[in-house]
Amino acid sequence: MVLYNIGNIVQDLWLEIDKHFNFVRLDEFIVMPNHIHGIIEILNVETRHAVSLPEHINNFGPLAKGSLSTIIGSYKSAVTRTIRNQHNSKFAWQPRFWDHIIKNDTSYENIIYYIRSNPQNWEQDRNILNEDKQFIKHLKKK
Repeated sequence: MVLYNIGNIVQDLWLEIDKHFNFVRLDEFIVMPNHIHGIIEILNVETRHAVSLPEHINNFGPLAKGSLSTIIGSYKSAVTRTIRNQHNSKFAWQPRFWDHIIKNDTSYENIIYYIRSNPQNWEQDRNILNEDKQFIKHLKKK
């Protein structure tokens, strides 16, 4: 995936997560044109989290300090602020995110494979816009 201005901001700020949350380790990730996939390992527990697009809303009260929701919320806030200040004042994320606890090595390897193969599957993405399809065709001609 070739990253441009906004994609570079998304990537650069992802790589800073562990500087703000010293209890996490960043693992495999990929920035896609309309979403991001990544694995964040929370070091003070025995789990890894794969992060992608949301499917649920937090309806249970305030976010716990150090929770995955707090980490992702801080990341999305920093990205939004930077992009709005530098490129697009109307930039917005989808309001939620999708998470999954990685319970074993097989699950971990499957998620790594999914993240790494995501760019090759981009054209089949159900959320791809017509402009994106034209851009992809243009890139293939080069």
